[in-house]
Amino acid sequence: ILSANNNVKRIRGLVLKLCEVYGTPIAYEGNTYYTFPSPEALAGIDPSVLQKHVTCGYRADYLVTTAAMVRDGFDLEGLRHMPLEQARKELLRLKGVGPKVADCVLLFGCGHADAFPVDVWVQRLMESWFGVTGSPQKVSDKARELLGERCGLIQQSLFHAARCSLIEL
Repeated sequence: ILSANNNVKRIRGLVLKLCEVYGTPIAYEGNTYYTFPSPEALAGIDPSVLQKHVTCGYRADYLVTTAAMVRDGFDLEGLRHMPLEQARKELLRLKGVGPKVADCVLLFGCGHADAFPVDVWVQRLMESWFGVTGSPQKVSDKARELLGERCGLIQQSLFHAARCSLIEL
């Protein structure tokens, strides 16, 4: 939810601030680290307070609402065992989760190697290398067809190569 319409540097800062303010401190080798807050901790926060302390803008309400859904029984672990489309449909029920974020959660958090997140870089890459154009959903569907059941893992390699200018778009 924090990653939507954001860059890596800002996302990292938001996560660190969220953990520092609402996580549990852990001392390790003379340093203090913070856990990611539990759904119970986040669900009890007033979104305006979260927005003020973490500076996550409109995402504050999304975080609190989603945390409450998880606290109240939304089965994140169950997503691992669902077919991709069913798991995506479940994730899209969460406020602030769109198709790209859902596919990222499914690929990185749930082990769905066939999830294919599409952002502007991946869209360019798929057009340049494979001639695939259209909506992110169309690109994702075509990627599964072209690249197979582990297309999400291939996407990460291609994405990295494109971002590091190892391949041309």
